[in-house]
Amino acid sequence: GGGSGAAATVCSPGSTTVSTGARTSSGCLAREGYRLVRSLNGGLDSYRPCAPGSFKGQVDDAEDCLGICPNGTRSLPGATSMQDCFCINEAVDLDPTAEVFNCSSAETLYSVFATEGDVFTDTAVHVYTINATLRFAQPASELSVEEVGKNMARYLNLGSNGRILWGQVIGEDGVDQTDFEFRVVCAKEDYANEFHSLMESRLVTSWALQELKSEGAEMPQLGNVTREELRCPASLGFNIEDVKSGRISATEDDCMCGPGTQRDDAGRGCLPCDQGEWKRSTDDVVCTECAMSNVLGLRLTTLSAGAVSSDACTCPAGHYAPNYL
Repeated sequence: GGGSGAAATVCSPGSTTVSTGARTSSGCLAREGYRLVRSLNGGLDSYRPCAPGSFKGQVDDAEDCLGICPNGTRSLPGATSMQDCFCINEAVDLDPTAEVFNCSSAETLYSVFATEGDVFTDTAVHVYTINATLRFAQPASELSVEEVGKNMARYLNLGSNGRILWGQVIGEDGVDQTDFEFRVVCAKEDYANEFHSLMESRLVTSWALQELKSEGAEMPQLGNVTREELRCPASLGFNIEDVKSGRISATEDDCMCGPGTQRDDAGRGCLPCDQGEWKRSTDDVVCTECAMSNVLGLRLTTLSAGAVSSDACTCPAGHYAPNYL
């Protein structure tokens, strides 16, 4: 057969093509969540993430991200849609509907209490996954999962846009073949497609030879990009900033207790904070006791279990708060 064609040009960071087959950088456009920054001195144009609080959902050469998060919300750099916006200043979004916000500040949360089953945070997200097997023509004793993982993440240029979850390492002593099963997870489809293209066996063979000095590496199993819904078990939810930034691993380990709740004794679900305690964040820390009143010499309490704000703390029965409390 004839020789191979010219090598394809890799787009600059923050850009991509709208179709396969592009051979020059002129086919590269600002990807979703990025904007074009034109060079003023005749040099190469560059691409920058949308600023916090703005978003862009198209692949084009727009120089501005025209989508703006609603008042009381913002997004992280590189946002692609309204769904990337979230409440700020520790406000809690009491409306679970996507792209609808009811951001309630601490001052208004004194009357909000989480009952058993309430989750004031996202309970399901969509992620894009790729299941694959990386094979080396050498025994497992000569390979380090940590080293392979670190180099693979660098090769794919995952950054904060995706994660690798390593599964089984299959190999026998004295046998020159070791299989690493792994899964790539990311929150954006275009990033998943880009990672998938870099995982073609011939490219992986070249990467392994250059970076790991390993000959004969291949990718015998490479699944398609798959869209999956990751849903937390009852009473659990996701930390909203982890969801929006892509810091999720597509396992139930990312599911945590929302505002007004903490882990039950078995560590499998969440229960409302006890009366006299509160919790505003989505994480696995325990609820915080209401403060002591220096004037009364008593610890404050709440009107009910499941308080989501310290503003719910009030005087215990039989006491009142003078203006200077």
